[in-house]
Amino acid sequence: MMLNGHRGTVQSVDVASNNLKLVSGGRDNSVRIWNLTTANQERVMLGHTDRVVSVRWSPDDTQIASASFDRTLKIWDATTGALLNTCKPHIDELREVSWAPITKRIASSSLDKTIAILDPTSCVIQLRLMGHKAESNGIAWSQDEQFLFSSSQDGSIFKWDLTTGQIMNRKDLPNAESIIALALSPNGAQIAAVTLSGNVFILNAETLEIQLTFHAHHLRIYHVSWSKNSKYIATTGQDGTLKIWRSNTGELLSSKTVANVIYSTDWLQDNKRLAIAMFEGQIRLEFVFKEDLLDYAQTRVTRNLLCEERRIYLGEARGCPASPFIVTP
Repeated sequence: MMLNGHRGTVQSVDVASNNLKLVSGGRDNSVRIWNLTTANQERVMLGHTDRVVSVRWSPDDTQIASASFDRTLKIWDATTGALLNTCKPHIDELREVSWAPITKRIASSSLDKTIAILDPTSCVIQLRLMGHKAESNGIAWSQDEQFLFSSSQDGSIFKWDLTTGQIMNRKDLPNAESIIALALSPNGAQIAAVTLSGNVFILNAETLEIQLTFHAHHLRIYHVSWSKNSKYIATTGQDGTLKIWRSNTGELLSSKTVANVIYSTDWLQDNKRLAIAMFEGQIRLEFVFKEDLLDYAQTRVTRNLLCEERRIYLGEARGCPASPFIVTP
């Protein structure tokens, strides 16, 4: 499935918890809502004056938060598309926005090196977290909202105590590798951090000890996301490839060139499909594994795929005779 509408690069995508809709933000300064059943664009929300770099559904799917280079954080009604509030939590460009899983609080990160915790209704900042020495980017709430994890281009990952606003624990990556993005696994057990040099670090969320490190891309990684069952991670970046890894071993399960550059991904609830934000201005829903694509195809057709169809569309033809057009030395 391909979603077309943005005039320019798509920077961020987020799938609603009910798996029925998707929100996107892009360099055309717009926020858009899409129906994943019909592939139709339902809403276009305008108001930002610079690129939208992060969009997120609220936990109950009733509101959307968007963060922009215009230094504002906007709250939208997810049903009507109406603008509910505009907050200015930072003095520089915003990088990321994240809703608290229980209360309707929001965390935002910025080029100003700080993280803000705020009430989206009043825009009142409840906590200002300071400690990173370069821009703060990745942010993730613990499920009980006691802690917040943050990362920075200075190579540090902080675990914040949200009761006191103090740093509870920190990890500095080897060689001060510049971190681009961070994600907490849905089960809350692990953190994935990706770097400018194309490396992936898997850390224990309790202790911040590094459990696994591997080189994933030959150019910078822009984004990392966990499957909903916490078994896989997807990495994407400047090389335009989408790679799927087994989170406990670092085994590469799938690699595919999808676009010139991929800025963001989000897994659907079935752990089989990914929404991909593409440089070319499109959003693509991609089956992660060929087996799932084949299963889906079989539900939509009344016959088995021919061997040549398997070769053309799936890139493999297990159990089929060798193609007469393939010449082997």
